Amino acid sequence: MNLTVALKPEEHLEMSQLEYDCRKDVERWLSMFCKVQQAVATGMGIVAARESVAKANGIPVSTFNRKWFDWQDHGWEKLINRAKWPVHREAGLPPAFRDFVQSMYFAHQRGQTGREVHRKVVAQWRKWRAGDVTMQILDTTAHRSRRCTRDCQRDGARRISPGSSRASSA
Repeated sequence: MNLTVALKPEEHLEMSQLEYDCRKDVERWLSMFCKVQQAVATGMGIVAARESVAKANGIPVSTFNRKWFDWQDHGWEKLINRAKWPVHREAGLPPAFRDFVQSMYFAHQRGQTGREVHRKVVAQWRKWRAGDVTMQILDTTAHRSRRCTRDCQRDGARRISPGSSRASSA
């Protein structure tokens, strides 16, 4: 089945970078959508075409319609089954901080619970917050999390600076 009906030329490269099984699943949905478009082109109504293709492939019509409208509204990326192929995102913390905590954890493996590491990181943070600049864990200007910036702007929150007694919101 020719998928050029369903994909823009620049999307072929993006789709080729998916895992094999994931790509085949998306291609299966797109080929069904192409069949719907072909049926509509021959004069069949859109609703009847979707129902016909769904039944021919053993898919509930409601599932087919949901996938159809997801594809229409958001593109082929919305067809990826995230239960089977989840998005692996980096943690919101800077890599230098994660490395710092990991090194502390390896040095303090008391009971493998991480309580000692947590206690020490919080104590160091409190000293830095109280104004001891030597207790800074890492250079905060080197990394600014997009998520934190977005949330801070949305909530109107201000960053905590050394020496402030508590965080305040605007």
